[in-house]
Amino acid sequence: MADLGKNDEAVAAANEEALVAAIEAPVGRGEPILQVRGLKKHFPLTQGILFKKQVGAVKAVDGVSFDLYQGETLGIVGESGCGKSTVAKLLMNLERATAGEVFYKGQDITKLSGRALKAVRRNIQMVFQDPYTSLNPRMTVGDIIGEPFDIHPEVAPKGDRRRKVQELLDVVGLNPEYINRYPHQFSGGQRQRIGIARGLALNPEIIICDEPVSALDVSVQAQVINLMEKLQDEFNLSYLFIAHDLSIVRHISDRVGVMYLGKMAEIGTDTQIYEHPTHPYTQALLSAVPVPDPEARAHRERIILTGDVPSPANPPSGCSFRTRCWKAQERCAQEVPLLAVPAAFRARTPWRPTPRRATSPRRSRSSRRTDTRAVPHGRLPAPHGAGRPARAPRRRTDGRRQRAGAVPQGDIGSLSANRYIREALHARSHARQVGRSGHRRRPRGDRLRRRRQRRRRRADGVVSSSWGDPQNPLEPANTNEVQGGKVLSMIFRGLKQYDPKTGEAKDMLAEKIETSDSTNFTVTVKDGWTFSNGEKVTAKSFVDAWNYGAHLKNNQKNAYFFGQIQGYDQVHPEKGEPTAETMSGLKVTGDRTFTVKLTQKFSTWPVTLGYAAFAPLPQTFFSDHAGWLSKPVGNGPYTIDSYSKGSQMVLKKWDAYPGSDKAQNGGVTLKVYTDNNTAYTDLIAGNLDLVDDVPAAQLKNVEADLGDRYINVPAGIIQTLSFPFYDANWNKPNQAKLRQGLSRAIDRNQITETIFQKTRTPAVDWTSPVLGEDGGFKDVCGDLCTYDAAEAKKLVAEGGGIPSGTMKISYNADTGSHKEWVDAVCNSINRALGNDRACVGNPVGTFADYRNRSPRRSSPARSAPAGRWTTRSSRTSSSRCTTPTPRPTTASGRTPSSTSW
Repeated sequence: MADLGKNDEAVAAANEEALVAAIEAPVGRGEPILQVRGLKKHFPLTQGILFKKQVGAVKAVDGVSFDLYQGETLGIVGESGCGKSTVAKLLMNLERATAGEVFYKGQDITKLSGRALKAVRRNIQMVFQDPYTSLNPRMTVGDIIGEPFDIHPEVAPKGDRRRKVQELLDVVGLNPEYINRYPHQFSGGQRQRIGIARGLALNPEIIICDEPVSALDVSVQAQVINLMEKLQDEFNLSYLFIAHDLSIVRHISDRVGVMYLGKMAEIGTDTQIYEHPTHPYTQALLSAVPVPDPEARAHRERIILTGDVPSPANPPSGCSFRTRCWKAQERCAQEVPLLAVPAAFRARTPWRPTPRRATSPRRSRSSRRTDTRAVPHGRLPAPHGAGRPARAPRRRTDGRRQRAGAVPQGDIGSLSANRYIREALHARSHARQVGRSGHRRRPRGDRLRRRRQRRRRRADGVVSSSWGDPQNPLEPANTNEVQGGKVLSMIFRGLKQYDPKTGEAKDMLAEKIETSDSTNFTVTVKDGWTFSNGEKVTAKSFVDAWNYGAHLKNNQKNAYFFGQIQGYDQVHPEKGEPTAETMSGLKVTGDRTFTVKLTQKFSTWPVTLGYAAFAPLPQTFFSDHAGWLSKPVGNGPYTIDSYSKGSQMVLKKWDAYPGSDKAQNGGVTLKVYTDNNTAYTDLIAGNLDLVDDVPAAQLKNVEADLGDRYINVPAGIIQTLSFPFYDANWNKPNQAKLRQGLSRAIDRNQITETIFQKTRTPAVDWTSPVLGEDGGFKDVCGDLCTYDAAEAKKLVAEGGGIPSGTMKISYNADTGSHKEWVDAVCNSINRALGNDRACVGNPVGTFADYRNRSPRRSSPARSAPAGRWTTRSSRTSSSRCTTPTPRPTTASGRTPSSTSW
């Protein structure tokens, strides 16, 4: 027992180390660093003195979702009491969330503790609203700024802290000699600078600013705002900026979120929110901004809201704004209306933040200023409409919405689908003209050029599809997950190609593959094939590529694909250094022929050659590897034209492609989305042609939303859960009954009907029913795949119970509808076992994050199978089936596709 306790402690310590490492890992500019999903905070209302009874709850925050990207500023505005400051406290863990998730670099910080939570708090700091009460009057400035070093001594050694504090004072524009003064000896603006210095002390990545300038006069506000912009450039900070002053928010923010009664009413770029407001509440807020010009004020339409703000203890049903909205209809009481995306934002290029040099002027914000110079201290741009004829908020009087651009109100993609988020930060690097009226607008020539590009793109038949950044470089032997696989399947062709209808491995570049003993193979490559750079595809192209993929020093994730070839253990030993540079079983025997010797008989080995890992590589891959990685060159029907990580990849048709399966369109644009709901919204709006994953919550609406654009194609895929047998607690004798009990605790029929709307079928075998009996499909599961709560509870008890009392199902939270079905599986298990904590979901930022945590990650062949659908925690080895077999759902636009889920 003592040894078991030590083992548990070692596992816990290793897990904690992995969490801390993930939290400390850098995030690229333009990548989401903070992801908030369904965040809620309900304060209980009680009655009684001795025996208190909860009679209600104040819903201060009620389902807020948004993303904060690395290097951007997200502004949050709204009336007093709408929940802005509560959101800030929840993100800082100063208040515990009632529900929802806050992912920082993929880790849900609402569930962290110990060293992991300490690491998060080091990287997320806060500047408080009141510079008078947020500083301890009994401590000197040096003690206030230096106090974080006492908690995190690794940041600054004890003997170096005074110098560090003086440097911070100098950074925020205060005299370092003030280190021994007390807060009461400073003005309001100086105190706020001290608060900012304290926030910078630990070199954080995110600073949450809770109305940091509301207590300051206008001239000091300008100084503090300019200081914050300067520091953001120098330290690559991400800001969550909460304020009431709409002009200040627009000046500093890349995107703006509008909150009302604990919910996010609208979120979008500053141009979308200020110049094209969609939500009636946003329109009313902007109409209330003071305009100093009497003539402009006389021509502005003022929207006066009637009635009082509803109580957060009893908010209205449906749309929470309907009791004060002049556009309210009967349906608003039952459902949340959709927000129509303005036409100006429906077909724009995705964007990502443009890197800026720390010493250069803040050029990216020139679009928000009156010129491209930094705003002097004491000056801020006039509020919206100030000094110029103001445009009244655009209002529809016919009660209709533009359906094609509809976006769910309050959703993370309400106005700012991730496409818009990236676009805005990218657009910062391009100054826009300022007309005499003061309205910012794109030059007419630029607008016409973009319009012509869109028309040309449609005429060329370019297909746009949702996508996610590959987790590894696009080397064929380094990528086998879905997102990278999409690209490899378009830019590479190997010896074999799998027929998408039958799954048969047909010859592609292989003229013939011969063997007399199923161990020694002679491969002949077809003549006339070239790479897109003109280089000829030869036998050497394959042999060099396979040797590179197999070698340990190249760190290829899919090296194990070559494990059957003789000599693999010399180039990729389990321990120690390689003893050879190439595999002895690979020999080039001619310009178009090479031989392969396997370690044992493997008659179906040629069938495996359709995997991307076996693709050929041009010599430029080896002579200019860095150049090839920046723009991969292959031999498939498409070529890569450009790629911006976090934004999009553009592929063009290769006209000289020698194969018979030529591209049937002009190209493909893969647009990066971190949320499948946002991608689905863009599909409905006509901004996407294809999505490869319809959100589970939208399956009931998909046919009505898309009509004949919706394609539901069965595919030979199964969705599995697997136990961590490398953990001794899950690998004990007699645990077969535990696994059988968990299988019987999963109500597959209910999950496939309610979550997946019958677009999947319950699993009864390791293979999909699509394959039929000839493909090996049969019902081998029997009763073990049938839900029976009583039998499940009995079997789990006989199997020794769930180790540690709780089973966690890990899933990658970056894509797909995994949360919905994982929660449903856990709810089914918990209901059957009568224990609410028997099973819980454990979201991981990306599948790569999960693999990096796995104690067996050094052996890819033994880790979880790659793919967007992969999860870990409960596969029954005895029953051979535990989870729903997906019957995939695919949505498409103008170009139908058979892409599977």
